[in-house]
Amino acid sequence: MRRFMPLTLLAVALLLAVGAVALWQRNAGLMKQMENVQASRDATQSEFSDALGAIAEIQDSLSTLGVSEATNPVLPGSRAAEGGMSAAQKSSALDRIALLKAGITRTKDRIRKLESRLHSSGVHVASLERMIDNLKRTTVEREAQVAALRVQVDSLHTQVTGLTAVVATTRDSIQTQSAALDDQRREIGTVYYVIGTRGELQRAGVVKPAGGVLGLGKTLLPNSSGTATAMFRPINTNVEHVITIPSPRARVVSAQPVSSYTLVQSGRQVELRITDPAEFRTVKRLVIVSMS
Repeated sequence: MRRFMPLTLLAVALLLAVGAVALWQRNAGLMKQMENVQASRDATQSEFSDALGAIAEIQDSLSTLGVSEATNPVLPGSRAAEGGMSAAQKSSALDRIALLKAGITRTKDRIRKLESRLHSSGVHVASLERMIDNLKRTTVEREAQVAALRVQVDSLHTQVTGLTAVVATTRDSIQTQSAALDDQRREIGTVYYVIGTRGELQRAGVVKPAGGVLGLGKTLLPNSSGTATAMFRPINTNVEHVITIPSPRARVVSAQPVSSYTLVQSGRQVELRITDPAEFRTVKRLVIVSMS
């Protein structure tokens, strides 16, 4: 019995040694698995943090793509919307819209790259996916805003083109009316006058003698039936108020109100000065007889 004791102890020792080795190997395996899990957790956490950073950057870029002061000139209620848009304003607005579209394109590309990176890394976090969906939705909204701005720019440019045509037509109409009014004022203000000696005016049929007895004491009167219209010259009493008579003496034989003019001696000539144009031109024909 005593001879078998060492063998039994040896067998137990061997069993204990084998168990210890197996336990050590198992512990080593568990440690490796724990290290792998920790590394995976660290990688996932790093990827998660990177994704959050990328999302924050994309959100910032989307904020800068919103309708801001840069696009106010093409918004309803602005001066451009009220008065239309010129060609220069349209070009400027289209340049800004092109920049917005380029920014949206870059944002969409960054979102695709972020999704691809998370998919390849195997990171599936519901909160990240919701954030990315929100980014996509915001990007779509920005695209719609930019498209609406482009339509508005085209509409405003069409509007200003129409307004320009209306303004041109109105300006032409005003010029025509102004010219017509000028013609009317000139016609109203124009008086036709003739200057000549008694004999010249009688021979031309501009004046005729009237009254008197036996050829004496006759006076001269304008001949309303006279045809010597070519002898009369126009004067616009709106702007001209003096008629120079090349004679040392003269008298008016037509019916202009005597209170509307004066005859003033000026050297060896006489000046007829119109003092009340409105009253003076109530008689459209002025006949002046010059005397030596």
